Amino acid sequence: MRKIPILIKIYDKINNLSYFKGSDVRTIKAKKNIAFSFIVKGISILIMFALVPLLINQLNTEKYGIWLTLASFITWFTFFDVGLGNGLKNILTKKLSNDDIVGAKKAVSTAYVSIAAVTSILIIVFLIGNQYLDWTKILNAPGSMLSDINGLIFFVVISFCLQLILRLISSIYDAIQMPAASGTITAVGNLFTIAFVLLIIIITHSHSLLYYGMALTISPLLALLIGSIYFFKYKYPSLTPSIKCFDKSMVRSLFGLGGKFFLIQITSIMLYQTNSFVIAHVVGASAVTTYDIAFKYGGISQMVFLIVLSPIWVASADAYFKNNIDWIYKAISKLNKLILVIGCVAIFQLIFSKQFYHLWIGNKVVINYSLTFLMLFYFIASMRAGTYCIVLNGIGKIKLQFIFTSIEAIIHIPLSILLGTYWGINGVVISMCLMSSLNAIWMPMQCKAILKGKAKGIWNR
Repeated sequence: MRKIPILIKIYDKINNLSYFKGSDVRTIKAKKNIAFSFIVKGISILIMFALVPLLINQLNTEKYGIWLTLASFITWFTFFDVGLGNGLKNILTKKLSNDDIVGAKKAVSTAYVSIAAVTSILIIVFLIGNQYLDWTKILNAPGSMLSDINGLIFFVVISFCLQLILRLISSIYDAIQMPAASGTITAVGNLFTIAFVLLIIIITHSHSLLYYGMALTISPLLALLIGSIYFFKYKYPSLTPSIKCFDKSMVRSLFGLGGKFFLIQITSIMLYQTNSFVIAHVVGASAVTTYDIAFKYGGISQMVFLIVLSPIWVASADAYFKNNIDWIYKAISKLNKLILVIGCVAIFQLIFSKQFYHLWIGNKVVINYSLTFLMLFYFIASMRAGTYCIVLNGIGKIKLQFIFTSIEAIIHIPLSILLGTYWGINGVVISMCLMSSLNAIWMPMQCKAILKGKAKGIWNR
């Protein structure tokens, strides 16, 4: 496949900058991914912010809140890859580090066949169980929307199940230290989304949640499909999955490591993906829209941080297995300095939040300073924890993470309901802040102990 000449020239100019020169290949790869990730992530952020007022205008705050609650629930399905994505990422990293292409192809093939089997079971379970569920009650939606919601649920669940299979390509890109490619897929999906939404507005003039929900769901699916075809056909055909390369002996290792990540994902669902449901039932569906807008605004800095953080998973794993602990220390130090800078930026975010909300969504939704402050605090604490969590995930030391997050999940749900009853959205976010603050304390302790070789017992698992 030939590239457009002008794109080659732009790529070469960026690639030849002195910033990308040096002797440390691992660092150079990380820098390149960070630089290109800023471009594609910037596109995604702009589209995300453009979509919010567009959808609120077409659907109103209640319908949009119902969609957000539904999307939060359906997002749970993406965690039902049984941790295979993260398991594949770690195993593939080791295989490629040892130049074991045959083993890498077997790992990829085994992962795809396994996730296809899991997805088939999920679809069957859904088709059987869906007929007994009243989604208007689950989503706290008006009974008049029953037909639209039932049609949307069927379409969305099937689409998300298919995404479980196609989403493995993101783990593969991460394993070959190309997280910027994963960001590109997301950006393409967002471009499809806004294109479909605009087509619905121009052609149908519809205000139906069904149409817009379908557009929001099918877009990332198409992007993942295109990204997968490009990778296996043009980039790394040697890794193309094949049923013939399915290796039973690798299933245990994939599910073993992946199963640990899966358990953590389940606790993450309980910790953070239940918030929309709690708010919908304790405060109301319209309040979910308020929560989402504040969440997106507060999360701007975290999006930037994640661009820098994303290459660290595989890079730190590679450094750890090659006993290059100094590289990990330097990476952590730089990330902590970035968090300090982001903390200063967050102060200005808070000060000018009213003006930003007004320019962004007008007067349709009112968000107070206290909610914005709590969201910013939550994201800063999450970034602090994430710096050390990404290293722990990379080296596979995640048992203690499961224990702590399980305890936090058990505490968070009733606490968020209790605080939400008294203080509304703020109460739910306060509970989130408490949980992320705990992670920001114990994760650095475990990570430092492991890197110093002093971790013992559960602290080394």
